[in-house]
Amino acid sequence: MVAYAYDEKLLIHFLQDSLAGVALSWYTHLEASHIRSWMGLVDTFLKQYKYNVDIVLDRLQLQNMAKKNDESFKEYGQ
Repeated sequence: MVAYAYDEKLLIHFLQDSLAGVALSWYTHLEASHIRSWMGLVDTFLKQYKYNVDIVLDRLQLQNMAKKNDESFKEYGQ
């Protein structure tokens, strides 16, 4: 793919092909004004899904988690 690293139309096309589920639905409902360039699309995608980076726990944090007696399983999972 290195040979195509500067072909924005191709990069945008391959991003679409690599998405599934909610991310694909988000992409297909984007207005054309959000897809003017590859970097613009990248920025829009990162803004949309940045929360995933913010809430990711590392292995030690996950190992140390325990359900409290007064919380439901749903609350514990969230």
